[in-house]
Amino acid sequence: SLVIETHSEYMVNQLGHDIAEGVLHPEDVSVLIFERDLKDGSTKISKHDFDENGTFKSWPIGFFQPIYK
Repeated sequence: SLVIETHSEYMVNQLGHDIAEGVLHPEDVSVLIFERDLKDGSTKISKHDFDENGTFKSWPIGFFQPIYK
């Protein structure tokens, strides 16, 4: 098992690419997203998996989206 912490969109996209190419199996890869609750300071952790085509089964809204002011 390997755990990698990253903020790299490229790395996450590469995992999907490698699954699509058959280098990795979708059941071997998960992405955990940590979100801080601004109200109480707690952290919510959600698990997201890839399908056999290398795409997220449930892409989280706003994930890797720029924040404009």
